[in-house]
Formats: sequence, structure tokens, C-alpha cells
Amino acid sequence: MNVRTKLDSDLIPTAGHVVRHLALHLQAPARRSTERPDLDLSLVVDRSGSMCGRPLEAARESALLVAGLLDPNDRLAVVDFGSTAFLTLPPTRMTPRGRAYAERAIAGIECNGCTDLHDGWRLGVEAFECLERETGAGRRSRRVVVLSDGRGNTGVTEPTLLARAAADAFEAGVVTSSVGFGERYSTEQLEALALHGGGRLLHASHPEQIADRLTREFEAATDTAADRIVVRLWLPPGLRATCLNSCPRRSDGGWVAGALLAGSTRDLVFRLEGRLGAVGDTTPVVQWAVRYEDPTEPGEPVRLAGTVDLRLTDADDPRLEDLDPEVARIVARAERFQACREAFAHYERGDRDEAGRVLAHRAERLREWSDHPGVRGEAGRIYACQRMFLREEIDPLEVKELRAEAIAEQDDDSADGETDSEATTATDQAEA
Repeated sequence: MNVRTKLDSDLIPTAGHVVRHLALHLQAPARRSTERPDLDLSLVVDRSGSMCGRPLEAARESALLVAGLLDPNDRLAVVDFGSTAFLTLPPTRMTPRGRAYAERAIAGIECNGCTDLHDGWRLGVEAFECLERETGAGRRSRRVVVLSDGRGNTGVTEPTLLARAAADAFEAGVVTSSVGFGERYSTEQLEALALHGGGRLLHASHPEQIADRLTREFEAATDTAADRIVVRLWLPPGLRATCLNSCPRRSDGGWVAGALLAGSTRDLVFRLEGRLGAVGDTTPVVQWAVRYEDPTEPGEPVRLAGTVDLRLTDADDPRLEDLDPEVARIVARAERFQACREAFAHYERGDRDEAGRVLAHRAERLREWSDHPGVRGEAGRIYACQRMFLREEIDPLEVKELRAEAIAEQDDDSADGETDSEATTATDQAEA
């Protein structure tokens, strides 16, 4: 992996409040071979009452499609959940015989009951725990994919508790992704599992799109070049960092940044703010580290590390207002994602007025921060989203689709291109 770092400005005042932004541009390597790690995949299928009819039929068809994509060394488990969860298909290698077994098990899933989302996900995580991992055959990739059209209404339902459970599973080596479809699923619940589980949330407007979303998740799991990415920062005294990309914070202070497909890129943005403490005659420095796993290489994670120097200047130095335009645009884009995410969450809780206020406030704050054309453009996109919440009637499916587009755009930064040659570059080094 290649990491490039750049600040919106490396100048900070010796006195007063400091606000600076650090951009990390991550670029995953191209795939070095046609081989991929063996996959342990748990499909967790909602079979509650709302899934009756075409939704469950499409879910079964999609599960069968994924089973057909797996190699003989891959193992598939299927969990279905309503008021209770069942391990419909124990971990099974997808040999011709195993695939036939999977087809019979998947065909037998019938809808009934409420929605115990947590219990279904938990059983999906635990499905492979009883099996010893093979040694000497490379790293096995462990994935749980949850498919639901509703809201967890029994068992553990609080998003913060779901997030904590997914984070614990991530630490144990299990990545969770979610597929929500229709207009009724709880984005907060499914996003809590996916975001803190190191995966992603995919949206399907109609049952016919489920197969495409599951196929995309399978392709992501088998084409990952950098998995379980974690970023850490060490700042000068008095400064604190906030990630603008919604990356969950770990107990050790690192941020979970998910995974990158082979050859893809992603921009992570951190706001650095506070009042700089005493640094004496030393140059204030931001230290950073990126840790990730190469799915094709067994052994210890890879660790990249570097530093970014800051320059001190007087509080009245006019150069403090000069911002790098590329970083400013990246910051504005991340701010738009955050604004939309927060507004959609208010809407799902039934407070559309607060959703509109959040968007208006974020857009105005961006316009006050910088008059760069890229920043103004992102502020305009926030205002456009706000206008939707001013309508008399709002289509809930449209809200889901807009939120899904924002999430997908944030996950796919490959169109942004590389930062310029002044950015610092780190090369891979083995983790100490």
C-alpha cells in the first residue's frame, strides 16, 4: 500500500485556537497473483414476517447465486433469523456435494416471527468459531453478510450495542457487511454492524437488486488487497483529532478504516484542533501509522508510518488563511458525507425539521470556512439535499437511495486521483 499525506496548511499559530486538516491518501496495490485467500462466509438472512413473498424468495435466490460463486476450498454457513436464529447450513465446503447440501438448506427457509437482528448476526459470527483454521495454507478471510428489510425489534436493538459487538468481532478477525433493501430497514442498526465491523452497508431498492448487492460483496471479499485497515495519529500537546470519514474509534485510539480493493484508493481526513501546548524549541510533529492485513500473505500485519511537520508562526500571520485547494475540496466532500449521514439519521427518527437544520448549518459553515470553488460546490450539494426535506411529501425510498449513494461515494474515492508530488510518501515496512 502507498500512503500520501498532506495538510490544508502546515502553519499553526503560537497562540490561540488551531484548526487544521490532515488528508491521508491510501492506494492499495494491484493484485500480484490470481490466487486469493480461502473464504469463510456466513450469510445471515432475515426471515421475519415482513420478508414473506417475493423478498424472501429473492433472498434465497441470491444466497444460491453466492453459493455457486464459491470455490471448493471456501466454506459457506447460512443463518436465518426471525424471533430466533437458526444455523440452517453449518460451515460447509462448496464442493459439488456441499453445494447441493447448501441448495436444499437454503430452499427450506420460510418466513415467520419478529426481527432479532443481533441474534442472527451473532450466530453468523460464531458459526466458524468451532472450526480450527487450517495452518500452512495462507490466511482465511472471514466475512459475515447480513441481509434485512426491517428493523431489529427484539433482543439487542440499540445501535451502540450492535456497534460494540461488531467491533469486538472485527478485533477477532471477522468483517461484517450489511445489505438493506426497501424503505423500512433500520439504516442505523445495519450501519452500526457494518461500519464498526470493518465492512460496508449496501442498499437495494427492490428485491431484484439483492443478488447484485450480494455479488458485489462477494467480489469485494475476494478482491481485497488491504484488509482490516487501522489508522493511528500522535499529535503535539494540546491538539486533538477527529476523523471526518465516520471511521469508528477503537479503544486504543485508532480508527477502523475498513478495506481496500486491489488498485483502489481512499482519502481519509482528520480535523486537528485545540490550543498548542508548550513545545519549546522543537518542531511540532504529527506522527501517523497505518496497519493492515494482506489477505494473500499469512503472518503479521503490515505497518506503514511517517511524520508531518508543522510550522509555527504569529497569530496575525495572513498566510494562516491560505489553504491548499485540493485538501480543502477533500475536507468539504467529507463534511458533506457527515452532514447527509446526520440528517438522514434525524429523518429516520421522525425529525425531518432537524434534518433540514443540520444540512443548512453544515452548508453555511463550509461557505464561511473557504471560498474555494470545490468547497462552494460541496456546500451547494448540501443545500440541494436540504431542499428535499422542505417538501410537503418525502419518498422514504428516495431518502434511502440518497444515503446509499453518499455511502457508496465515500467508499469509492478512486476517481479523486492522486495528490500532488509535494505530498509525503511512505513505503511498506513489516510491523515491528
